[in-house]
Amino acid sequence: DRLVRIDGPERATRVGSVARGRRGMSTPGPMTPAPPAPHPRAHRSQGHRSQGHRSLARWRRCYPDPMIRIEDAVEVTATAQDAFAFVTRVDDYPAWLPGVLRAEATDGPAADGPAANRPGADGGAPPVGAGFRLVSAGPGGIEIVSAGRVEAVDPPRSITISATSGFFALKATCEVTALDATRSRISVRATVEPRGLATLAAGRIEQELRASVPDTLRRLREAVEAP
Repeated sequence: DRLVRIDGPERATRVGSVARGRRGMSTPGPMTPAPPAPHPRAHRSQGHRSQGHRSLARWRRCYPDPMIRIEDAVEVTATAQDAFAFVTRVDDYPAWLPGVLRAEATDGPAADGPAANRPGADGGAPPVGAGFRLVSAGPGGIEIVSAGRVEAVDPPRSITISATSGFFALKATCEVTALDATRSRISVRATVEPRGLATLAAGRIEQELRASVPDTLRRLREAVEAP
């Protein structure tokens, strides 16, 4: 071993002879600086998981699940057949669906299908795949056009429809249950998924939809019972 002077001051370091390890690997001399200690968080995997859970919880509070689920029912003075025929007629959607300005049936699975392929045409049950178009009121007075189709039908008990646009995706099921010879219950289950910029206002949209449910059911009852 020997002492080596560095830059004038009485600072010296010992240059040790290289020692051989048991496996032939070189080991530093006694004065060689030790490698830096690992970051204190390097081995705190549990802490990282806890921090991840907290971040996810904060994200969910700020950006809740955009899927909106609504379920309710109304009793009407009408036979189950009449109630079912009404909820399948697209032309009557503006009479009770909130925000719908216009609704029209389009051709069914065939581009030039007959009128029987249209939802609610001639009072008959629409077939699966029958299409329709809705024009709804959007923010700022714009009109939102959505394309819909019949997903499932079980006359005169239930019908499931879907509709999509650039702002939302809707899926709804109407079930009609006969209570007696002159009364029936219409149950509605719907899911609405905001899309695009509408996801930023999902909370407000859900509040407005839920607030509109009582009025929607009232309008549905009045429309079904109208002579």
